[in-house]
Order: sequence, then C-alpha cells, then structure tokens
Amino acid sequence: MARTNVTYALKAIFDADATVTGIVGTKHYAGRALQETALPYIVFDIVSNEPTNEKDGASPVDAVRVQVDCYAATYLGVEALNDAVRDALDAYPTATTIGGVKIDGILYITENGAIEEDTDIYRRSSDYQVRIKY
Repeated sequence: MARTNVTYALKAIFDADATVTGIVGTKHYAGRALQETALPYIVFDIVSNEPTNEKDGASPVDAVRVQVDCYAATYLGVEALNDAVRDALDAYPTATTIGGVKIDGILYITENGAIEEDTDIYRRSSDYQVRIKY
C-alpha cells in the first residue's frame, strides 16, 4: 500500500482557498522558507504520525500532526493570516481527496504566538491533526 504525504494535501488546500492566496499567494512551504522570502508566508511541517493499529495489516488511517507557522511583518497581519489558515483547515470535510491524498478530517489542536526577536517578524504557530485514509 503506497503511503502519501500530507504536505501535498496542505499545499492544495492553501492553493484552493481564496483568502489564504489573497494574503500569501503561493508562498506556503513544506519544512522551511528561504531566508529572502518576502512576508507574509506560511511554513508547515509534519510533527508526528500516529498510525491506527491493525492486527491483520497496515494502518488504514494515520493521524498526522502538522505544525503550521504563519509569518508577517505586523501583529494584525499574522493574526489575519492565521485566521485564514484556520478557516481553510479546521473541520475540513471528511472523505475528500485533495492533492492526491484521501482526507478523513482535519482538526485544530492548539496555537501559540511569538515575535522573532532578532528579525522583528511576527509568528503564529498552530497544530492540526490530519487524518489520512489509505
């Protein structure tokens, strides 16, 4: 059974959301953004993957925890971007295939914010659980 990468689904969801693309265009990156990337932008990464235990075979559903970091030049800018990301992801419809990935739901877990002291860039980090069906 081929395993798919949740990052394909996240990129497709962000690309399809008019509010997110209105703020960042296509500046959403898996893992990291280049240092010279203009603000605002999104960086997302897989934090963990918890498979469903099956005694007779591979996991049919994985619960993938994803961290989504929003970056902007102002507090209001990072809040607007974070809100747009949450609206795009939280309670995403189940039984949807996007970016070649079968989504069984996306749940918002937590968030926190900070200002990057050395650069004065505002950051808001949010965690989501993305359930992937195989």
